[in-house]
Amino acid sequence: KFEQIQGLLSKYATHLLQKNQTFEAIELYQKAGKFTESAKLLASLASTALKNKVNCLRAKQFYVLAALDIQKYKKRKFNSEAITGKDSRQTAAMTLKNLMEADRDIGSDASLENPWHGAIGLHLYLLAQRQLYTGQHSNAMHTALQLEKYEDVLDPKDVYSLIALAAYSNRFFGQCSRAFIRLESLETLTEEEREKYKDLALSIFTKHPPRDPPTRDTKCPICASNCKPWDQECPHCNASIPVCVVSGRAIFSHNFFTCQRCNFHIYEQLVRRFVNCPLCHANLQDGLRKHSVAGRSSAVGSMITNFKK
Repeated sequence: KFEQIQGLLSKYATHLLQKNQTFEAIELYQKAGKFTESAKLLASLASTALKNKVNCLRAKQFYVLAALDIQKYKKRKFNSEAITGKDSRQTAAMTLKNLMEADRDIGSDASLENPWHGAIGLHLYLLAQRQLYTGQHSNAMHTALQLEKYEDVLDPKDVYSLIALAAYSNRFFGQCSRAFIRLESLETLTEEEREKYKDLALSIFTKHPPRDPPTRDTKCPICASNCKPWDQECPHCNASIPVCVVSGRAIFSHNFFTCQRCNFHIYEQLVRRFVNCPLCHANLQDGLRKHSVAGRSSAVGSMITNFKK
């Protein structure tokens, strides 16, 4: 009987898709608890919106919704209550079975394997442009440099054009030159476009040597080695350096808040400006209250320990 219901569901979803009623098909899958299927459709809508370059914000929203559906799928699949009361052997067998099923349902689709990847890439892309056009040139450059990790989501031509523009505006001509080198090496460019980039680079770097102004190095939070303030990973221990979804800057301290829904980070001094997470729009206030209580408990515990000493 269950197989018959699944068959009818698939037929009706196919019928809706053939009639270009994609949103109705997504809603059908969500109501039926088929979150991987709804996430695939949402990721496909995001990819189409990006190719058309019509509305990057809409594409980001589709990626966020796809990521949330995958989280619902994982929560249901790995619900600890389902294995409560079973012995360790049964628990291990059920966990392994669930992992294999999740790999079958998700592993074959790159957009579902790391569903937040597209969302954060587009979020930073839009943030860098907003910072650039509001005169926040330093922040815009730091944010734009983070986009190098998202060439699989964004058009590399758009990525390095934005880096070049932000770095030029911030007078970091070394970073600007590096972006132009990447632009000129893109295989997707026509010869006419390549020549235009070469001419533009020549006009810039005959006036401005391709050098960056001095910057203060920061310390890797893992190995304490020197890093550039825009590094995405430590050049010494290869530790991944998180990014703040508000400022677009790399986070080198432990003073950050983590959104409980999307698990991305915000500098503590910035988080209180927001009611909702800038990436996934989850309410931040509950998390902030818990964070504050935990912080106070830790501080009180430290004071008691010091008093006893």
